[in-house]
Amino acid sequence: MVTTRRSALMGGVGIALARPALAQRYPARPIRFIVPFAAGGGTDVPGRILAEAMGGPLGQTVLVENRTGAGGTIGMEMVVRSPPDGYTVVLASGGAAIIRLIYRNLSYDPVQSLLPISPWFKSDNALLVRADSRLRSMNDLLDAARREPGRVSFGSAGHGSQLHLLGEMLQYLTNIRLTHVPYRGGAQALTDLVAGNVDTVFDSFPSAVPQVRAGSVRALAITGPTRSSFLPDTPTMVEEGITEMRAMSWGGVFAPLGTPPEIIERLSDAIIAAGQRPDVRERMARAFTEVIADRPEGLARMIQEEIRSWSPVIRAANIVAE
Repeated sequence: MVTTRRSALMGGVGIALARPALAQRYPARPIRFIVPFAAGGGTDVPGRILAEAMGGPLGQTVLVENRTGAGGTIGMEMVVRSPPDGYTVVLASGGAAIIRLIYRNLSYDPVQSLLPISPWFKSDNALLVRADSRLRSMNDLLDAARREPGRVSFGSAGHGSQLHLLGEMLQYLTNIRLTHVPYRGGAQALTDLVAGNVDTVFDSFPSAVPQVRAGSVRALAITGPTRSSFLPDTPTMVEEGITEMRAMSWGGVFAPLGTPPEIIERLSDAIIAAGQRPDVRERMARAFTEVIADRPEGLARMIQEEIRSWSPVIRAANIVAE
């Protein structure tokens, strides 16, 4: 009996000692960094900056893979099904928090199946039209939508994406009806806007601001609480009389459920270290985003706030996907 107890005790010590050793050995090979939206979009751009920057603290290459479709659920599911060893992570948008409320037949729940590592960025959003659009202001858009319900279309990064939900929030708050046109990423939606295939697109600043400055699109309004220095001449939705429409886009890094805590901590440390670098913050500012790197608990709080904010819109608009 004494021998058995001593063996069990030594076994427990062995496990305790193995955990720090695991953290010290990790990572021993490149890390797959899944971006569940198209290349060039509002999540992809800050994601690529992070992937490059966190490679230094980790001592390994971080490889970006775009796995698009279904509002980001395809890329997230790939990560959920991956081994929980820290070698596959995902940069999910804030929409991941409420995607289970929309895709009711999902075989997984992102909130329950993914572990938060760190928030990474936030950015404002803009409602865009073509440069030559007849819609010159928010009043023009609202008047047109009320005259001919459903005639005005809006593109998004996919059904259930944050950019889709922004369109639904606008309809919810103004009692208008628009036609939603989903794409496999924000970049495709923006391309079709410029081509004249959709009337409007909600887009986040990383991809929206360069197009506005290039003169290919115009911004009717932004969704932040105050005007942005990136688009100082563009009014907020609040200024336009839609006082409850305040929403920021954000992205955070997640790992599969079951990933060891010491690996989560190592990844979180690397992201925070990357976000503290002045050159990285400058690159992120040039991408029209703000670094918000934090501990996993900070990302968990953001998820809960997202659920509280968007649940009424989803219920009212009966947003459901199979």
